Amino acid sequence: IDAVQAVEPDVRAAGWKGLFRPGAAVASGVVTVGVVGARNRLEFTVIGTPVNLAAKLEAANKIEGTKILTDARTYDLAVAQGYSGPAPERRSGRQIQGFSNPVDLVVLA
Repeated sequence: IDAVQAVEPDVRAAGWKGLFRPGAAVASGVVTVGVVGARNRLEFTVIGTPVNLAAKLEAANKIEGTKILTDARTYDLAVAQGYSGPAPERRSGRQIQGFSNPVDLVVLA
């Protein structure tokens, strides 16, 4: 986020007129990874629920007024694997577009 915000003056000088609000999200889980397309046009892609969740969480930054979001399961997994950043804010039971069950969020920034 800091790196993206550092280029804001350049982005504005290039003509960006809207509000400059970078956002990011992290989700974890099982995904399918592969190359799709034809011989002359191949694309690398990743599909699965975690991919969709990360995209929806990135969009939820606007609604939540945050810059970086993750879900509680992903955060707890990161802590179990050694992550030791500052204690984040947790927001329980949030409705995330495209998901029928509420999601417990962790605000990373």
